Amino acid sequence: MRKNRSPKVMGMVLAGGTVPGLEVLSKQRTKAAVPFGGAYRIIDFALTNLAYADVTEVGVLTQHRPESLMNHLGNGHPWGMIGLNRCLRRLPPFTGASDSRWYRGNADAVAQNLDFIASRDPEHVLVVSGDHVYRMDYTEVLERHVESGAAVTLAVLPVPKLTYPSRFGLATVEEGWVTSYREKPEAPCGGLVCLSVYLFRKDALFRVLQASNSRAVVDFGRDVLPDLVAQKRVAAYVFGGPWLYLGDLQSYWQAHMDLLGPATKLVLDRWNILTNLDDRSVSVSPPPFVGSEGQLDNSMIGPGCIVEGEVHDSVLFPGCRVHPGAIVRSSVLMHGTVVGPRSRLHTVITDKDVTIGEGVTAGVPAEPADWETASRLPTTMGKNCHIPSGIQIGAGAIFYPGVGERELTDLWIPPHTTLQPKVEDRWLQD
Repeated sequence: MRKNRSPKVMGMVLAGGTVPGLEVLSKQRTKAAVPFGGAYRIIDFALTNLAYADVTEVGVLTQHRPESLMNHLGNGHPWGMIGLNRCLRRLPPFTGASDSRWYRGNADAVAQNLDFIASRDPEHVLVVSGDHVYRMDYTEVLERHVESGAAVTLAVLPVPKLTYPSRFGLATVEEGWVTSYREKPEAPCGGLVCLSVYLFRKDALFRVLQASNSRAVVDFGRDVLPDLVAQKRVAAYVFGGPWLYLGDLQSYWQAHMDLLGPATKLVLDRWNILTNLDDRSVSVSPPPFVGSEGQLDNSMIGPGCIVEGEVHDSVLFPGCRVHPGAIVRSSVLMHGTVVGPRSRLHTVITDKDVTIGEGVTAGVPAEPADWETASRLPTTMGKNCHIPSGIQIGAGAIFYPGVGERELTDLWIPPHTTLQPKVEDRWLQD
């Protein structure tokens, strides 16, 4: 018997934004390109979901500092997006025949690329954010969407109470249909959080976005969904898995600590996340090495790492080195970070290629007995920071990319200090 043909779906990944709370990590790269989990970038989760759902015609909408993201995407090979009837196309803002502007919002970004969608001729268009960490079976969303006949289906997540609802769109669902929608309400409340996964029928998507000729259609949550909800044309797919919105440094740090916890639902090896292993030549890096004096406890370390000191409850991305006598606790060290001899780090995030000199302390409490109860506000060092030997850095300090000896002229940096480089290196990418 002939199998029913699967409807053709193409993907549009929103990957052009940044968030103020992560600026030290996303100042020189879009949030979607921020490294996560010891081996990945945040966009890998959305691209993996698309690949496993066999959505292999994908546009990636870029805007803010796109260079590192574009390098990571390459030709789309890691996600199976090259070949006949497959593509991964980067879609930055462009100058048209009669108009030129930056993307003003997620709906406007898609609207400016309707020609690309039309050229692939899909039946449905799956618009997803590249900024979130989760593993979702998009084929289940499609099944719900086709079964309902809705103009658009939203993926939503039940949340008992939100302290910061202004970050999210909230939906009310009855019998599988969205009956009300509030875009980023101010007051703390509970409800179903919209996960920025929108599956549109192509004809419905074109109809609402082409309405921008007569009115401003900038954002899906504000300008598109309310009318469709009022017309009872928005279905809901209720997601039951873990989903992370990394909106600030504390949540970014906590997510990595959760990866190390015994009860976490974030089990990345079971998710089989796909990534570009040619990024920084990770695919040809040697295995990690722990020296005879090295200690490693409840930690993740990537290829090319060398541990000659102590590493406890931490995540080390590929190519990190911890010198003899150094102690790293509850920290996240990105690619190429070097921790000098006898330095001590507690609750620290380092971006790529950070060099920490000899005898540096960062985020370390005055008394060893206080280590377990020390501040959980991470001390953060942006890409290519160089910390001179002997510097003591209080908990929660933030150093922007390129901070070094010019800015660190005192041996004591008080807690929660923020330092910008005196001369910004605008070429720091990746």
